Amino acid sequence: MTDTTQQSMNQFAEIWKNNLAICEKMFDAALNSAKRVQDVRFHAAREAMVQNLHYAKALLDAKDLHALISLNTTFAQPGMERVIEDYRKLYQAIAEAQQEMMQIAGATMQDLKAKAPEGFARPAIGTGGGDVTVAAVNAFINACNAAYGNAMSVTKGLVEGVGAPDAKPAGRSRTAKA
Repeated sequence: MTDTTQQSMNQFAEIWKNNLAICEKMFDAALNSAKRVQDVRFHAAREAMVQNLHYAKALLDAKDLHALISLNTTFAQPGMERVIEDYRKLYQAIAEAQQEMMQIAGATMQDLKAKAPEGFARPAIGTGGGDVTVAAVNAFINACNAAYGNAMSVTKGLVEGVGAPDAKPAGRSRTAKA
């Protein structure tokens, strides 16, 4: 085996080793994010169950029709506030997960842009078909950049689709279209 071939193989091995480390970071981030989201959902479900038990007990303890009717207003406002707070927490957990993943992806892409072209161009110069290797690597880098751009736009679309936690819902227009 020639020195340039060995050098190229070592570079590919290093790239795969780095890819595994990146995958491990992404997996850990995804797992931690899923745990945060699940914790928010579990807490919300537990609070809803406790609130419903209190409501059922109050219904059973109601002495007359007026007391029964007043229970709806007594439990409705705190219940809605709890739901809004739970959605805010869920939105925050998802936004943190998205931010963490984008930081990992951004750092990875910057590292790839900085190191890959230089690393592949040097050993390929002295080998037969080196231009093909460089072109293939450049095509791979361009594809990664495109995939990163697509992932960013999809994530941005998802975040915009969920909306900010304190954003007011858009109302329907009451004007008739002719």
